[in-house]
Amino acid sequence: MGAITNIVPSVTIHPEGAFQKFETEGEPYVRYKFQGRLYDREWAALAAMWLRSKEQARSQAQRSRRLKLRIGWLVGVALAATGAAIYLSQASSPLALLS
Repeated sequence: MGAITNIVPSVTIHPEGAFQKFETEGEPYVRYKFQGRLYDREWAALAAMWLRSKEQARSQAQRSRRLKLRIGWLVGVALAATGAAIYLSQASSPLALLS
């Protein structure tokens, strides 16, 4: 009377398998299910780990792009300053303009 007959032993979820499942489902769907609390406790913990790793990878890639852009601007400014200095040093001597 009132007994639960469908008792299934708890299965340990392997993170690699869970992460592969999340990859096939896609980040928006996993985020939707995670925020909607549609995962049980173990799956929610794995989904949180997976989403955090995705966000960290995205953040690292953005940081790398910004660094490359800053280095590019620095090199460009240095080349422009060197070119301007050479031009001004040659333009200041009247003999350089005749040759």
